[in-house]
Amino acid sequence: MDDFGEQRDIDGVAAYKGHIDELIDAISDVANIISRDKVEKVTHGYDADFGNIVRVCLRQNAKDAFESWLKLLDNIGPKYPEITLRVDWRGEDNLSDDDLVDYMVEIMLKSGVSPKVSEKFDSVKAVREGWE
Repeated sequence: MDDFGEQRDIDGVAAYKGHIDELIDAISDVANIISRDKVEKVTHGYDADFGNIVRVCLRQNAKDAFESWLKLLDNIGPKYPEITLRVDWRGEDNLSDDDLVDYMVEIMLKSGVSPKVSEKFDSVKAVREGWE
């Protein structure tokens, strides 16, 4: 990752805060460096609960994708706290349930994003259905 600054100066994107295309290009460049050119696509969307979301789809297995996600949060998250980064992967799902939970907790803590439950969620009903 020593060549991080040579390929794209992410700080230079700060002037484009209102221009999502340039921001997506910058995130794509950084994601390609971190993932070793495994980026399939980078898209942007908006969610009422989470705000602006930039979704990075990687051609990596689950473990490698989560490691890339953590590195993306280190490199991009602090500079753009108004953006929620999401990473999807297209490779093997090679994590145990425990490892998956560990990664998700680390990502939530690092990104500052916590789980949200819709108002329609009924925990008593969910538990009852689980017992049946």
